Amino acid sequence: MRMMLSSRSAPRMAATLHRFVVAVQGMALEEIEEIELPRLPVEGDTVSTNYGMCIVIRTEPVPEGSEFACRIVCRLP
Repeated sequence: MRMMLSSRSAPRMAATLHRFVVAVQGMALEEIEEIELPRLPVEGDTVSTNYGMCIVIRTEPVPEGSEFACRIVCRLP
């Protein structure tokens, strides 16, 4: 699991990490990963994935009772 959030507003220190599902969308793929971040990223933030840095395009809710806080959808730059 990755723990990197790159953003102009990213906090320097985080006390709590939240688990997210990340869907990396490319030309002919959709890769699903799990990551831990201090906060939910917003549209335009970047997150580190197995494919490198990706740009967040939206977030989606997950079913009630899920072990994840949210689903993050991002794209390759």
